[in-house]
Amino acid sequence: MATVIDAGNIGKQRYPRRFYLHRVEDLSGVSGTGVVADGVRWQDGSVTLKWLGEHSSEVSWAGMEHIEAIHGHNGKTMVVWRDDENGYPYHEQTACPYAPPTVELGTAEVLR
Repeated sequence: MATVIDAGNIGKQRYPRRFYLHRVEDLSGVSGTGVVADGVRWQDGSVTLKWLGEHSSEVSWAGMEHIEAIHGHNGKTMVVWRDDENGYPYHEQTACPYAPPTVELGTAEVLR
C-alpha cells in the first residue's frame, strides 16, 4: 500500500494536532451523538481516529478528506480542533476536554 502525503501540510504543522468528532445526529444508530471520537492529524497529514463508546476501535487514514467522505453524514458531524494549526493547545480546552464545540474552544468544521 502506497503512503499518500498531504504535501500542502508538510513543514507547516509543528506538532500532532488533536481534534474530536462531534455528531449532532446519529444516522446509523451506532455511534450516538455528542463527542463520538478523538483524533490526531500527524505532521505528514495522515490521521488517526479513536472511536469512543461500547464498541471502540481505531483507524488511520492518509488525510482528513477520508474522514469527511466516510463520517461527515451530510453535515451531521463536526471536526472540533483542540489545537491550533501548529499543534499548540487552545488554552480554554485544557480545563474541560469534552465541552460542546464553540468558537471559544477553537475552530469547528462541519463535514459534508
